[in-house]
Amino acid sequence: MHVRWVILLGISLCASNGFGGSRGHHRHHGHEYRPGEIIIKLKPNSETGAVRVTAKSTNSFFSKARKTHGLRVKGSWASLNIHHLEIDPTSTKTVEETVASLSQEPDIEYAEPNYILEKMAVPGPVTQSYTLAQVQSFVGLGLGLTSAPIQALNSWAILNSGATSNVVAVIDTGIDFNHSSFSHAIWTNPGEIPGNGIDDDHNGYIDDVHGWNFVKNTNNPSDDEGHGTHVSGIVLGTTQSIFTTPTTDSNIRIMPLKFLDADGTGATSDAIKAIYYAANNGARVMNNSWGGGPYSMALAEAITYAYNKDIVFVVAAGNSGENNDASPSFPANYDMPNIVSVAATDDSDNKANFSNYGPATVLLSSPGVRILSTYPGGVFAHMSGTSMAAPIVAGVAAMMRYQSPSMNSYQIKNLIAGSVDQKSNLSAFVKTSGRVNAYKAVNSVTTASVDSFKPGYTFSVNPANRALTSDIATRGGGCGLVSDITKDFWDGSGGSPQNPFKRGLILLALILLPLMVAKMLKSPEHATGRRKYERFECDSMVTFRIGEKELVGSVTTISLGGSELNTDALLKDGSVITMSISSPDGKTKVDVQGHVVWSEQQKKYGVAFDGVADSIKSQIAQWTQALNKAS
Repeated sequence: MHVRWVILLGISLCASNGFGGSRGHHRHHGHEYRPGEIIIKLKPNSETGAVRVTAKSTNSFFSKARKTHGLRVKGSWASLNIHHLEIDPTSTKTVEETVASLSQEPDIEYAEPNYILEKMAVPGPVTQSYTLAQVQSFVGLGLGLTSAPIQALNSWAILNSGATSNVVAVIDTGIDFNHSSFSHAIWTNPGEIPGNGIDDDHNGYIDDVHGWNFVKNTNNPSDDEGHGTHVSGIVLGTTQSIFTTPTTDSNIRIMPLKFLDADGTGATSDAIKAIYYAANNGARVMNNSWGGGPYSMALAEAITYAYNKDIVFVVAAGNSGENNDASPSFPANYDMPNIVSVAATDDSDNKANFSNYGPATVLLSSPGVRILSTYPGGVFAHMSGTSMAAPIVAGVAAMMRYQSPSMNSYQIKNLIAGSVDQKSNLSAFVKTSGRVNAYKAVNSVTTASVDSFKPGYTFSVNPANRALTSDIATRGGGCGLVSDITKDFWDGSGGSPQNPFKRGLILLALILLPLMVAKMLKSPEHATGRRKYERFECDSMVTFRIGEKELVGSVTTISLGGSELNTDALLKDGSVITMSISSPDGKTKVDVQGHVVWSEQQKKYGVAFDGVADSIKSQIAQWTQALNKAS
């Protein structure tokens, strides 16, 4: 039996839109970038396969780069072999010409411009601010940031007392250190001695006692824009009241990392520095209320690094009112398993008109309209945007990690998604069809068993494209990333793809399928040469939820041990899957969880059920009584 699956493929079909300038920046494919700056990654050593991090080999390349391309190094992430380069001002080469030339170098894995990113708040100045006394008079003591029923206050009552505070990195415009709400909530670097002019903890930053300013490269990440202070207050205000005096000791610590300047804009290189800093200095949650650039391989690697450090990476979905499924927004559309992409809703749980959305790529919604939070100068103000929606979720994630420190980022993400308040009007906008519920999320970690499983994820460069990375994926510049097979690739009869070029892409994917499997695992039922469970023929509909992707198809055999997949979908061996399986008569449905496995003997993929409840096993056993045994 052949099954047609819903599969998303990345397609590079871009055309140049030319270049222009704005605010001292240049543009490529509709995206601003810093003039004269490039980010590259060197390939592993071709002879040894080792990463080219030795001084001799690196200096050899950059000696050549200086002579051939007029390049000099501004900064490096040596462990990843990624380098931030600057074109010599005396050189006549443009960024576009230099990137194109570098892409042909045998030592270069990829090269890209240093793209400009920006805050995700709705444009416009803050027209009114309030003192603490004014806020208390009309908000009421202890009331939260929004009147949307996220049940934040209820979640505070069930938090463990005496647990160790965990750290949320707010990667933004900085923070107002003098605001009374943050008096007990700023992260302090335990390895640094203030004011001695020495890098005591050897992390590469001198006197970084309370974070770092990557715009000016100083140890003072004070906010000169306002956005970061407001976002930080939302993170903190989700975990405790920010409208009471005196301020109580916080369950979390804010790590302020400034990479956006006084205009609310910043460079990809500085965002990457902030992510690595946070990952290497103890952050457990990162809030990222910014975006706007195209797909960046260097930024994707940084987020992958954060995933490997077990960090929940919360991202604003964007404020252009667009569908991220069709027009990707980055970093929200990266597919690392730790990314939590957040849309904005109003107090009545309707999608905000400015908010980006995506039933396949945006995980959930959160209040983001007229959120009351801290603002520079010791005051409070309302702001709107997915910038305001994301930090509520980051605050919820922080409480969950405070409540259950041993839970990994992937489980935290899944529990947040599984505890939303579902709303029918959101089903077309976010994957979970729901809005965050703080109390249900925090309570879920109290009752759930700790699961150590995390999907494997390895960043890989597309070897077929060594041009500008905006040619791989973009939004707003005429390039498309995602096409849906069921809407675009297949004819009405469910037969082969209509477009020969697209047929070739799918054929290539099938040819490469064996190479995509990280390792071949023998199915448990074939490990001893005989079945552990009797297997039965069936033709049941099944919905697979693999990370944030959802595939709908069928299973051809089933047993208490697992089911057999009849699909050419690129499922990585070992991936965790949640399956909704319909009974043979289609009247009932059960949800089970398992891992993708490969049977070397049968040359087939399957799903091995993991810890299936006795009640579900009983249900499957009843179904199989009316089925024929499989050979």
